Amino acid sequence: MNQLSKMDSSLRIAGGTADLIRASVSDNTLKTYRHAPTKLEGWLNGRGRDDLVLAGVVQGVNLL
Repeated sequence: MNQLSKMDSSLRIAGGTADLIRASVSDNTLKTYRHAPTKLEGWLNGRGRDDLVLAGVVQGVNLL
């Protein structure tokens, strides 16, 4: 079963669009997307999400 159907989201999209997303994204990718915000919050460890800090996330370095 595709994980997208189990995800909670405040974003509401049309049924046809949801079907296209389900068909084009693997279950593992959806799982990674679902867990990414939690991983980001852990990495931030209470720091704000400004451009400099997020650039560090992308580069894999701690800029602060």
